[in-house]
Amino acid sequence: MLTPRAGAADQRRRPTAPTAVADGRRAQPPADPTGRLPNHPRRLAAEAYPGLHTPPASCREDGAVTTGDGWPLRPATDADRSGARALLAAGLPFDIAPGPFRGVDAQDLLEAGWDPLADDGTPVGDVVRLASVLDAEFAVGVDGGIDGGAVAVPAGLVTASLGAPDREAPATGGGAPVGHLHLLVVHPSLRRRGLGRVLLDAAVDELRHRGAGTVTTAPRPPRYGWPGADIRYTAFGLLAAAAGFEPGGHRHNATVDLDAASRDGLLDTTADVDTLRAAGVEIRRATRADAAALARAATALGGTWPAEAALSLRREPVAVHLAVRGADVIGFACHAGSRHGWLGPVGVAAGERRRGIARVLVRRCLVDVRAEGRAAAQVCWVGPVGFYADAVGGYLDRTFDTHAKTV
Repeated sequence: MLTPRAGAADQRRRPTAPTAVADGRRAQPPADPTGRLPNHPRRLAAEAYPGLHTPPASCREDGAVTTGDGWPLRPATDADRSGARALLAAGLPFDIAPGPFRGVDAQDLLEAGWDPLADDGTPVGDVVRLASVLDAEFAVGVDGGIDGGAVAVPAGLVTASLGAPDREAPATGGGAPVGHLHLLVVHPSLRRRGLGRVLLDAAVDELRHRGAGTVTTAPRPPRYGWPGADIRYTAFGLLAAAAGFEPGGHRHNATVDLDAASRDGLLDTTADVDTLRAAGVEIRRATRADAAALARAATALGGTWPAEAALSLRREPVAVHLAVRGADVIGFACHAGSRHGWLGPVGVAAGERRRGIARVLVRRCLVDVRAEGRAAAQVCWVGPVGFYADAVGGYLDRTFDTHAKTV
């Protein structure tokens, strides 16, 4: 899913001399004898876009490249991972807050956007990753408070991938593959200068060239950072509209106050576990030996849940709780699949519902999240809302929009 923090009015003000940041202070970039800084916009396409089919149409000028008003782009590589993680920590305040989980949360979002997975959980081989840099690097003095060291942080980053054809919306894609935007982040010190639009246009153009009929900000399960673009990142919504994206539906997360739930007895499962045991149902944490049985149970419920559950099964400790009758998994609840502190998927076999199984499994997962030291948990893409409100005191909190554009 797209990380939505680009400049609020990306085409209003253009950079004459974008600044670097050192130890929190704004400073001019160092002198560049090669003339390749953003205020030297004329660049050869092959130099500015190595590995890409062509520079974006909006950035061409008489066969040369301006990349907006001088923003250079290049394919991001694994060497950019540390800087990209620091960029996310600096640029996504509603997701990565100061504190003990800053590094973990930034890493989760980086993995979701950098290494998306296909429906079956296998790696996507051809991911679009573009970074904007000032000369060779945008040198930020610290790494956003993650590891306490210095790291070179990109000025901006966008990642995207090509998914399966959208069979449900042939009018917007004609059955062509759907391009998914996963991350779009601009460093806070360099916003409102056009870089967000440059990154977005470049990603859309590359996806179009690779065959996309539609580009969307909807997530690409099984690994994703958000169910859409958080509406609090208002600048991205404005940028998407300016770039011709149409609004789609709303998705919601629910928040569970874990301290309040514990105080109110909503995380205690003792009595329910005893009742279910008497009915022949065992509640326990999954092990990796349960992989095949868990996959069968998740497959019966459809979608990408088998691959999502497999991500949680890989965590240490295993982040899956099971309801088992005999040799069969009849229910499961997962957390930390894509993001630590986020709950889902949760499923119970049709013939076993209304016995309190889901309530017990969800509470077991939330006990795990609280044991990590987190004060709250997110129920991702929540539904049914009433169940989570009654079972654990969940309340609607984050709202996400989706956007799509025919290309």
